[in-house]
Amino acid sequence: MILKQKKTTSVLLKLFLKISKFFNKIIYFLGYIFLILIIFSLIFYYSSTLNKIYDPKQIFLKVNDKILAKYIGFDFRLSKDYLDIIFLNLTKKIRPNKLENIYIKINQKSILGLEMQREIKKKLGGPIPDELKIWYPANINFRNNNYKVKIKLKGNRHLHWYNPRETSYKIDIRGDKYILNMEEFSFQKPITKNYTYEFLFHKLLGHVGLTHIDYRFVNLYFNDQNLGIFAMEEAFSNQLLVKQKKTLGPIFSIKDEYGEQFPNIFFELYSKDYWLEKNPELINNLFIILNNIKLKNEDINNYFDLDKWAKYFAIIDLSGAYHGALLDSVKLYFNTDANLFEPIGYDLHKGAGEFNNFIMMDFLDERIKPECSWICDHRQLFELFLKNNNGDLNDEFIEKYSFYLNKYSEDNFLNNFLEENSNTLTKYNSAIYSDNSKTDKIGWKGLGYFVYDEDYLKKRKELIRSRITSINLKNALISFDGENIFFENFFMSKFPIKGKLLNCDNADEKTFFFAGNMKKKQTNDCKYIRLTDFNNNYLDIELKNRLEINY
Repeated sequence: MILKQKKTTSVLLKLFLKISKFFNKIIYFLGYIFLILIIFSLIFYYSSTLNKIYDPKQIFLKVNDKILAKYIGFDFRLSKDYLDIIFLNLTKKIRPNKLENIYIKINQKSILGLEMQREIKKKLGGPIPDELKIWYPANINFRNNNYKVKIKLKGNRHLHWYNPRETSYKIDIRGDKYILNMEEFSFQKPITKNYTYEFLFHKLLGHVGLTHIDYRFVNLYFNDQNLGIFAMEEAFSNQLLVKQKKTLGPIFSIKDEYGEQFPNIFFELYSKDYWLEKNPELINNLFIILNNIKLKNEDINNYFDLDKWAKYFAIIDLSGAYHGALLDSVKLYFNTDANLFEPIGYDLHKGAGEFNNFIMMDFLDERIKPECSWICDHRQLFELFLKNNNGDLNDEFIEKYSFYLNKYSEDNFLNNFLEENSNTLTKYNSAIYSDNSKTDKIGWKGLGYFVYDEDYLKKRKELIRSRITSINLKNALISFDGENIFFENFFMSKFPIKGKLLNCDNADEKTFFFAGNMKKKQTNDCKYIRLTDFNNNYLDIELKNRLEINY
């Protein structure tokens, strides 16, 4: 038996060596091809006029930005920051971070159960059936206090579960003694949601008075094994609402295994058993409302708190974290006092797509193709808010949304917010830098280190200001044929223009918005319309028939 095993091992070894030799030849071949391409590229560069138009540094930086930084996650522009981070990693043992420590204590039976969940995730590629999402008993020690908890694996992407030392866990405390005022929460590596950007954006939501989760960073130990820095993320429970002095109400999400693109979605409810026992009639009615909104049989203005959703969209634009605007991310909290749905931000994940020249208001101008990356596929979702079911602009929502975009892109707002959170942000970034934290490329780790961009929010603010200040009233063209107002936007304003009807004989003066080229049904006998911008400039235009722009 032993000789047979050796013979089998020898055959496998020879096979492995042959395969390895074959792949080495391929790598060498590709290397030569790449070298030849470089030589020919250099010959072409110096023999053509390219060397007179672009110097080598410009070309190198273009390659760096378009290929190395974007796909490989290594940015030569950040070389100095990388050196500083390497130094922090080398000296971290003598310079411990200032984060709190949390210790998970778990027995062998629970460990085997978690490993079974990991194997199922590997086999299925991520999501596992609900019946296999089993909780296992464990204990947590925090600030010298012991807590009985339930634990299971979480996360669909392989970054959440493929490495035992970097596995993401969902925790539910058993009993009424909470950790950091949280009843349910999860642990995950900071890279899974792009490090401190996620923390900052949840702080932004709280800064403007929206319901928001607690998101922070801790040192995590698993049976005394130091796993490094983890993000601690609050889950959706009654305790989340209680501590923010909100009336208890159901919180809805969608089941992303069934589809994430509106309207092909399936709504689900957190704490379903609790709410079906407490108020089954309410839950039945809310599911009916959500499903009818999905089918455009109901008007969103009647059931959603437009002021809070306008704030939420404005913060999403300021942060550029559009992943948090999708229904598999943002949660729908039904406030039973106001009888309206409010947003609770979740999984904003800045970096999931490029939106350097996009805000959600861009969806209103159908003459241009917005630079919205994959979010373009979800246009119907955002048009629920931006337009009414009949296709007209949703003036009530756009007015609120415009107001908050203008407010949140002012210097005072952003400076006050950053100053308020600067100390915590510095502490978290310093700890993350010393934890060998690689760049987040969504599905994999980049070669370079994570470096927080201190000017990121300022750049987003300037983008929003550029949209708002693009309004030029002088070139506006409006025609009125007695039934419709026709609007032509030839000056390429990139932001909606507010219009107000004046000198009306038989009707109240109305306010609405224009964007792009459009017509609006209007039968009131008003004499003028006043267009305004956000610098208090206005232009009064006589309402008359201009044949040149009638449809």
